[in-house]
Amino acid sequence: MKRWEQFKEFLESGDWHVHTNYIEGENSVFEMCKQAEKNGLQLIAFTEHVRRELSYDFNNLVKEIEEARKKFPNLKFLTGC
Repeated sequence: MKRWEQFKEFLESGDWHVHTNYIEGENSVFEMCKQAEKNGLQLIAFTEHVRRELSYDFNNLVKEIEEARKKFPNLKFLTGC
């Protein structure tokens, strides 16, 4: 079983590929979650790019996602790159 398959019930009610202001996006993790909730989504997948040299601190990104997880208990969170 692929890891994402445990979330397949959220295929149509989730955003499976978002970028934050860590790399290509304009919004913070918190802002993305707030909008996802407003849009009635149930899942959000943070998927930042990885390059030879990271221009952001992946650990800080994960920390922000963990903080958001507490503030948005109705959202399922996926973190990847």
